[in-house]
Amino acid sequence: MSVVVVYRDGSSETFTEVTHFDATGPTSVEITGTDSSGVSASWWIPWEIIKKVGQILK
Repeated sequence: MSVVVVYRDGSSETFTEVTHFDATGPTSVEITGTDSSGVSASWWIPWEIIKKVGQILK
């Protein structure tokens, strides 16, 4: 699956090959996959910098 994060500053990032996506946390969104620069890892992105986040359905 892929996940798109749109940040409050207007930028966005698409994570691909996502194996874990949890947007239920009170302080952050957890994403495990590959970021737009090709790095595979787990990220905890704080809600305060996120405008919106969503899974891309195919």
